[in-house]
Formats: sequence, C-alpha cells, structure tokens
Amino acid sequence: MKTSAILQIQSFGTLAAGGLPQSVAPAGPAVTRSPAAERMHLHRERKKNGMRCVMIELRNEEIDALIRKQLLKPEMRNDREAIAEALYGWFERELA
Repeated sequence: MKTSAILQIQSFGTLAAGGLPQSVAPAGPAVTRSPAAERMHLHRERKKNGMRCVMIELRNEEIDALIRKQLLKPEMRNDREAIAEALYGWFERELA
C-alpha cells in the first residue's frame, strides 16, 4: 500500500489499550499546568517511552485498501477513530 508522506508531530497523550490517545495523569497531588507546559510534559513522556505521535494524510484509495483487507468496515470510512484503529491493526499485521 502506498502511503502519503506528510507527517507532522502532534501532541497527544500516551496510547491506551485500544491504541487511542489518552492523557497521562500526574502522580501525587493535582498539578495545574498551562497548555504549553502540558504539551511539553506529554512530549517528554512519549520520548521517555520511545513513542512518537504523528498525523498522516490518507488517500481514498488507501482507505479502500483498509476496507478490502477487512480492517475497516465500509460504513466507518469517515470515522477518524475507526480509521486509526484500522491502521493500528494493519501495523500489527504487517510489522509484527
């Protein structure tokens, strides 16, 4: 499958069990951070865990390929979370 090469670092939290982004809760007493401080904290947590967060652009043909491989249901083709899950499934099958 040919993938678009536009990658951009995006600030999310760590990945939850389902592979979707999830914020990291601070240990100990509640800490109030500015949005910039929170982004930097999440960036450092990801780096410490060997993770990177990227945003990619997909062509309709690439989404069609996920459907053909039965990783994505046709009715979910416009659902960003479903597409992300399908890509995680493809990564597991192809890169594991």
